[in-house]
Amino acid sequence: MSLKPSPRPIVSFLRRTAFGGALALMAALSAQAGPAPVWQGTTSDWNTASNWSSSVIPTGGANAQFASTGLASVTLSASVSLGSITYNSGAPTYTITTNSNNLALGGTGLSNAAGQVLNVYGGSLDFLNTATADAVSILDNGTVTFTGEGDGTHFSTAGQSKITVDGFLEFNDYATAGNASVSIASNGTANFDGHATAGTAALTNDWSLFFGGDSTGGNSSIVNGSTGVIRFVQGASAASASIFNDGGEVDFEGSGPSTLASAGGATLVNGGMVRVEQDATLGSASVSNLDNLDDTLEIQSGGSAGNADIYNGLVDTVLFKDNSTAANSLINNEGTLDFQDTATAASA
Repeated sequence: MSLKPSPRPIVSFLRRTAFGGALALMAALSAQAGPAPVWQGTTSDWNTASNWSSSVIPTGGANAQFASTGLASVTLSASVSLGSITYNSGAPTYTITTNSNNLALGGTGLSNAAGQVLNVYGGSLDFLNTATADAVSILDNGTVTFTGEGDGTHFSTAGQSKITVDGFLEFNDYATAGNASVSIASNGTANFDGHATAGTAALTNDWSLFFGGDSTGGNSSIVNGSTGVIRFVQGASAASASIFNDGGEVDFEGSGPSTLASAGGATLVNGGMVRVEQDATLGSASVSNLDNLDDTLEIQSGGSAGNADIYNGLVDTVLFKDNSTAANSLINNEGTLDFQDTATAASA
């Protein structure tokens, strides 16, 4: 089979560090005094005071409420930071659109949001501190970020949301994808960094899914389409994820002997290309090459099969090259098994 082009470039999370100051600021904000502002918009503009009860625009630590009053289409004309948004019982479906602005939630996040829509159109949406996306539907045509407070116990979650990614989706710090359903479209990118985890989410990837830092695949279920590339780099691990590579590419790339990307204890069914390189390891994963034409597991450049359990189908290939090693893996081979250059079978 023909190999894919070079992997997608890593989208740096450093550009998001500007939110570090926002985290501290929002944590210090107290709730907005008085009753929670309720949307009653006669126009669609969030930032018009008369569209809210008592003519108070929700800001700071406020809880914005949506009941059964006001237009169902809401648009930000300027950036907004607040604590939470609550959809009251009986509320219709509201669509909140960011345009080119930022909507930041630094308190509890969303409540009773099933069936509601956040449309990130050219702007950004941030879930900070312990905010949750609940069960909202997010249309991501900008940047959506989940982060935390850096202490490992206070972090945001995608909850049970449904996220369609045509832009950038970022999980950093200790944030989790929760039990979300995430669909990465053919021009979308989802990044996990820091200690973030995919949780028990269901992800489908048709372009770029990246795990860096010490992030993990958790117990997620991942389907990688024919145009998809999944990368585990630095110290990232697939952990206990279930990955079906349906014609795409899955890469494990270390950063030297002390920083090892790993397949962990994942279950990886390969119908395309899997590469392990630069001191990365398959860990104790279960890896199966399907009985499709030319599915390939390639271990190279110091990569290791670790203690993996590997099955290679009749018309498929397992290739060790450069100074890679089969280590202590168990290989059940019915296809092509090849050691090239200085690769070794070790104790396999």
